[in-house]
Amino acid sequence: MKQRAIISCGALYGEVNELVLPRSDWDIEFLPQGLHDKPDSSIMRRRIQDKIDELESKTDYERIVLGYGLCGGGIEGLSTSGANLIVPKVHDCIPLLAGDKNLKGNMAEPGTYYLSRGWIDCSSDAYKEHLFFSNKLKSWRNRFLDYKNEAKESAPVNNIGWWFNKDRLDPEKRKRERFDRETSRKITLQCVGNYRNLALIENDLLETIHTDYADKMYEFLSELLTEARRGDLEFKRLDASLDSLREVLFQPETSGLTHIQSSNEPLELESKI
Repeated sequence: MKQRAIISCGALYGEVNELVLPRSDWDIEFLPQGLHDKPDSSIMRRRIQDKIDELESKTDYERIVLGYGLCGGGIEGLSTSGANLIVPKVHDCIPLLAGDKNLKGNMAEPGTYYLSRGWIDCSSDAYKEHLFFSNKLKSWRNRFLDYKNEAKESAPVNNIGWWFNKDRLDPEKRKRERFDRETSRKITLQCVGNYRNLALIENDLLETIHTDYADKMYEFLSELLTEARRGDLEFKRLDASLDSLREVLFQPETSGLTHIQSSNEPLELESKI
């Protein structure tokens, strides 16, 4: 059996590990969450292409799956030299996390801030930044360090996790100023003022620390929006499944969620969604 690989955003690490880690015929590569946050999409494209080239220089793959959506054009133009490139036909990663009940993610319900295990572990968000700038991050970081040390996926979490990223947490590298409580809250409000829903994706991969974090984030943002008279924030719990991601990984030929790009052809997916 030929080898297969997935190159995925770190935000999907829990779901990918759950489905792929037990299989010996798959290789897994995670890249840091946030590559699509940069204005220049070529940065994301280059990081993924470099990883594709690295993998194909070592192994003859049958297929390489991308654990990404369109992500602002960051996957356009990617190509393989030998493997078929399997690409989810979704605008962002939310459908892969939330399953077929939410295939269009924020395209269908704008103003929703989604949280999942991977997003809480690996990405920046308005609440984390508030804690960072107001010097209140320590207790949460200690809790996540304990959780990481107990988790079976500790290696990838350590490599891509927000809570353990020295660059993100180094005040000098980020040129952080110390803000008082009011200034920090005003900055956070600018980031979240247009959101109306906070949605926690529940697919049996959440630990207590994730639900606790989501609850505290909701309490803080809800209080902030209420004080600023920006309207109410609704907290939703999405009953999700791994079916969409499972389909992309293991049934790409019959799935309506995937595009299969032949080798030596640059990916042109935006026109196909």
